[in-house]
Amino acid sequence: MQTELAAMIEKFTGRDGTFDTKIPNLQLLRRSAPTEPVHGTLNPVLAVVAQGTKQLVLGDKVFRYDPEHYILLSLALPVSASVIKATHLAPYLGLCLELDWKELTSLDLSAGKERGKSALSLAVTRLEPDLLDPLCRLVRLLSHPKDIDVLAPLIIREIHYRLSQGSQGDSLREIVRANGIGRKVGGAIAWLQRNFDKPFSTAALLKATHMSASSLHQHFKKLTNMSPLQYQKHLRLNKARRLMLVDALDASHAAYQVGYVSPSQFSREYTRKFGLPPSQDIEGRRQLSEAH
Repeated sequence: MQTELAAMIEKFTGRDGTFDTKIPNLQLLRRSAPTEPVHGTLNPVLAVVAQGTKQLVLGDKVFRYDPEHYILLSLALPVSASVIKATHLAPYLGLCLELDWKELTSLDLSAGKERGKSALSLAVTRLEPDLLDPLCRLVRLLSHPKDIDVLAPLIIREIHYRLSQGSQGDSLREIVRANGIGRKVGGAIAWLQRNFDKPFSTAALLKATHMSASSLHQHFKKLTNMSPLQYQKHLRLNKARRLMLVDALDASHAAYQVGYVSPSQFSREYTRKFGLPPSQDIEGRRQLSEAH
């Protein structure tokens, strides 16, 4: 099945890049060489490698996955992602399927289950045949477009069920559960994403999540490997970098737009995250882009 999955991804990509498909929320990826880290916020997703190796970094934790393992994110997390094993003859081939919370909720995962303990919402897990099989069937549908509308929802539901029955099932249940810790932390993340450019407010965050300050910080840290304030900083810095790269804003204007009032603080935190001051980093990224 791994060989078939790799061959299908190669067939439906054919060149390097990230490709949307006719199946909702399914992307295929191909890279013929290792890549520089790409920083951004990754939505809840199942990510599978058919060939090669990929790496995600969350705070101070590093996660590598390959054809024998998959990564599952149950919350939106600011990560850096890079392909670390790929060649022209054996390119990196992978897929991402965004999680559907309505689908998980409809499975009634909370029925008969005890409350799980909060744990990091990103995990590497061994890819078993009972999950690989529906993934292969899902990608195979790309060869039969007329069947997608009817069969893809059934297979996607099966994939969600298999995930719920695996070792990460507790994480999914805590997000689906109405009063689950994961769901409350997810609410905190949603608030931070809406208000990333505004002054950080613990009071507003507590009001939005209906949690105590100690409980919020404890569980937020466990699930995201960072504090709410650190999460906001990652959002701001990633957005500022995009503003400088895509919209050609200078560092001071980008800093202001994402909520910084001190250019020097922005420069220090930017350098700490990306390894270079803003102007040097952006110039290097542009030269790299032109070279390719």
